[in-house]
Amino acid sequence: MQAAVHTANSNNLKIVSDFEIPKPKPNQVVIQVQASGVCHSDVYFLSIFPDDPREYIMGHEVTGVAVNLGHNVKHIKKGKRYCVLALGGCVSCFAKENGVTITPGEDINTEFNSLPYLGLGGNGGHAEYVVTDAKFLVPVPDNVPAEYAAVAADAGTTAWHAVKKTAGVKKGEKVLITGIGGLGLFAVQYAVYLGAEVYAVDMRPSSRELAIKYGAKQAFSLPELDAALAKGFSADVAIDFVSTDITLSKEYSAVSKVSINSGLSHNGRIVLVGIGDQVLAIKAFSGFLSAVHIMFSLYGTEDDLAEVLDLISKGHITPVVEKHPLHEANQVYDDLRANRILSRAPYRPIPVLVFILNCYETLIKQPFGANVLAKHVSS
Repeated sequence: MQAAVHTANSNNLKIVSDFEIPKPKPNQVVIQVQASGVCHSDVYFLSIFPDDPREYIMGHEVTGVAVNLGHNVKHIKKGKRYCVLALGGCVSCFAKENGVTITPGEDINTEFNSLPYLGLGGNGGHAEYVVTDAKFLVPVPDNVPAEYAAVAADAGTTAWHAVKKTAGVKKGEKVLITGIGGLGLFAVQYAVYLGAEVYAVDMRPSSRELAIKYGAKQAFSLPELDAALAKGFSADVAIDFVSTDITLSKEYSAVSKVSINSGLSHNGRIVLVGIGDQVLAIKAFSGFLSAVHIMFSLYGTEDDLAEVLDLISKGHITPVVEKHPLHEANQVYDDLRANRILSRAPYRPIPVLVFILNCYETLIKQPFGANVLAKHVSS
């Protein structure tokens, strides 16, 4: 089968056509891939783990059709469409299942390099087939296109969990969202859906235009946000998909408006979602006075993914995507690195890249394996 393979000491993927089609072990299912998303996390991990010695197929935003069931698999039907939950279960359980010993306090690089996560250490979805545990599969509604389902598996799920579960966004709240890429554009739509008044921040005019198009009341560049803060702009919640010292400081200014007479109940929440390696700092005294809650949010649950697919199915949320053939994988990643993609795998301002291997629209008319790559515009 065709696949885009990570090799040691390289920032590029190796496109092969002779990778062995996987066979299911007990409790596993082989999925014929329809679409596989490209994520900024892929670029990040390729950059910080250049010496990862493992060879594996990348791609952790995966959807497709169940075609081969292992022994003991129940509740999964051949011919039905599913999304794969990329990070399911606890890390220690996952390590034990894969015969890996995790040492408390060990370096995060060492831990990552030892665990075969889907598409990040273990074989993922940038291929015609992928094998996964049946417990990580979530049914896809019939009217959800494959490219939408793929980006829902990570970008959509991560943003929904951050907005609804971690931040706890409520109707009428003012929400400031920084980084209108694949996840950020999802977050804008989610916050609007939940009844919030949404403000967006991005340095790219095209990203700001997308935010307005999908419901944001106003979209700032960083200098424009500074000017607004100077005039008293504030927010109840800030959700950061960039996670830098600069973005955190501006968000802190926006959510830290609290008076001594308020009883110091927390007045604002900051949720950090973007992956980065900067050291982020807040002055302790200011933090005590403002009682701002600063939280990190990672991925989501099976229920989150099911809810996202339902929101897409009912037309409440519309992912922005582009489609590309699998053999263009390296060009798509280069575009993502250079911020030429708007959302997810059309991550233009910061979209989401999606490899489509059998577009949903032609699923019935054509045989599987049509190797098309889709970019999703929204991160």
